[in-house]
Amino acid sequence: MKKNILVTGISSELLTKLCLKINQDEYRIFGVSRTKNKIERLEYACLLNGDLTAENFVNKIFSGNKFDMVIHGAALTHSFDAEKYFEINYRATKTIVDAVKKYQEDCIFIFISSRTAGYKSGAYGKSKILAEEYIIKNLENWLIFRPSEIFGGLKNEGINKLLNDASNKKILFCPANLKAKLYPISIDYAADLMFDDIFNKKNRNKIITIKGADGWTYIEYAKKISKEKNNKIFIMPLPKILMYILKYFLIIFRIKKIIAPDQIDRLYAEKN
Repeated sequence: MKKNILVTGISSELLTKLCLKINQDEYRIFGVSRTKNKIERLEYACLLNGDLTAENFVNKIFSGNKFDMVIHGAALTHSFDAEKYFEINYRATKTIVDAVKKYQEDCIFIFISSRTAGYKSGAYGKSKILAEEYIIKNLENWLIFRPSEIFGGLKNEGINKLLNDASNKKILFCPANLKAKLYPISIDYAADLMFDDIFNKKNRNKIITIKGADGWTYIEYAKKISKEKNNKIFIMPLPKILMYILKYFLIIFRIKKIIAPDQIDRLYAEKN
């Protein structure tokens, strides 16, 4: 008899790649989505349509189905509204954990967190660390992944934007004096590592950082990429004070085409 896996955030590229590695003969995949659109590469997955911030919807899922594993990856990563991070990343996670504990405590709970999880990493980082702490406190069987900077996806943001800018632009503005280095990892390798930890090594009750082997400062990585792409660039280092002036400029004028304001907090926070 097949085991059931519930995957939230199943439409994300990382979780789609992870799901494609799961043996369909052994597991049946249920995905939660706000839309009714089928995911082409996961046509065999059963999609449950609804909003994870709605307690009634979450309770309906867990009271009416038996899951052997939950992979919770649904999250908000870029927002101008700090409260939204807590609503989706923390309180929705709390609701799911409570439902797991109430209806099927024996299932394994996998949480996709972030290497930026922490109390000094802006609203996003704080929402993630609060979710981690709630999971650890309330569940017996859990596994937490903290991915570092993942490249190779389709979205031109984060590390992908840095890769594209360093490959093509002639002038690049880079934040200087960051406390933590970047540890870029390809999306395919990240999915491989996660699959191995979950299904082969069967790791449980651990916090695992998924990262590349080598670390660079923001500026070092920009220089590395530009050299590999044979693109001569002029790097303009931006001191921390200017980055935080930019943060408040973005907030005041509601400029959404550059970065989310709390991404600057994440850049300068110490990473686990």
